[in-house]
Amino acid sequence: MYETARNPVCSPIPIGVYMFNKMKDTGAVKADLITVQGNENSTRKLLNKRVPEIVEGVIAGDNVSMANMTVRVCVGHRKREMFIFLNHCLPFDFDKDSMKFTRKSKDEKFVKIKEDNFRAFKESGMTVFGWLDANVKTDKKPVNYASRITNAVKSGLKHDLSQHDAIIAAFDGGLTTETILAVLDEIARREAEEMPDDVADAA
Repeated sequence: MYETARNPVCSPIPIGVYMFNKMKDTGAVKADLITVQGNENSTRKLLNKRVPEIVEGVIAGDNVSMANMTVRVCVGHRKREMFIFLNHCLPFDFDKDSMKFTRKSKDEKFVKIKEDNFRAFKESGMTVFGWLDANVKTDKKPVNYASRITNAVKSGLKHDLSQHDAIIAAFDGGLTTETILAVLDEIARREAEEMPDDVADAA
């Protein structure tokens, strides 16, 4: 789940006089968006370059279809990120059924807020992904370090790592002698509790 920061770095504040410009080469922009669709490695670079140009162009009067294409060619979390940024800046209505920006809002206050958002972004000198990193947070699953360590030990033992070296590595990682001894005592108690009564009596 994505959530926009309550106090965004680029807050919508009036910033001088800024003239919005249409895209100079919509063909080149479209070609880059198609490249984004087919080449993940260049995604961030191209989106950082083209998305602000698209937003500015749409505000200046270009067709909003290029913004919709931006969202469409992206996948997974990238699609959500692009929607969040575009929705932050574009003074357009959004249709949830078609998942598209449709027409420019007639609410002048709403339009001003969105345009000021984009002005603030431009004045900040940030990239699109820089803005997202600063203003959008995600709910991340906690890292299961215990599972990572267990798997690392299993893998190491299969590849000539001795149990002695595995324990030394644990000490090097910060475990103390007291902790190791306490764990060994706990393991011994568990084994004693699980031991059948007749075996325990014989012992």
